[in-house]
Amino acid sequence: DALTEKGWMEGTVISTPVRATRKPKSVEVEEPIPAEPVKGSVAPGQELKHYAPDADTWLISPTVADSLMNLAGPNASVELKTDGGETSNMECNKAVLIDFKGSLSNVKPYFKGYYDLSLQGDVTEAARLVFETLRKAEKIEGVETVLIVDISTKVSNGLMGREHLPAVADRLYRAASGKIAATIHKHSSASS
Repeated sequence: DALTEKGWMEGTVISTPVRATRKPKSVEVEEPIPAEPVKGSVAPGQELKHYAPDADTWLISPTVADSLMNLAGPNASVELKTDGGETSNMECNKAVLIDFKGSLSNVKPYFKGYYDLSLQGDVTEAARLVFETLRKAEKIEGVETVLIVDISTKVSNGLMGREHLPAVADRLYRAASGKIAATIHKHSSASS
């Protein structure tokens, strides 16, 4: 890349290395560029709700996942709550659970649907299945809520494809529109 011998014109010698560069062409702009982004100017994948299913969707923290194993049951109804105070009542038999590495497989019978992004804990596999699994979950008739195990807190040691963990965690966060259930409480028995 550096020119150290003869220069551009015959007889001109360049004694120190230089990098050849091109000047950019000037562009005339008829309208001023707005200081603030124009609505719709963000790429769709950057929108918070890009992956969000058509059902109320929540990420569940490890604490909530542990509690869910004790609270889930036939016709169980629970209240989910974010750290910010947003709440939602959920009936397990009207919800889909999206798991990772089988961590909640024992409560599978109490949910209307259950999917595991990777039974083996392969984050690369989970990355391939996120969108398809979210679409399947929302298409189950009568589904009102989708719960997704928050894999961002998973210890990456021992996970296959762990280099993809931040990207997959981001997709799941967007699918839940940023809602992370920090607490869960038994609400009341629901009728089927």
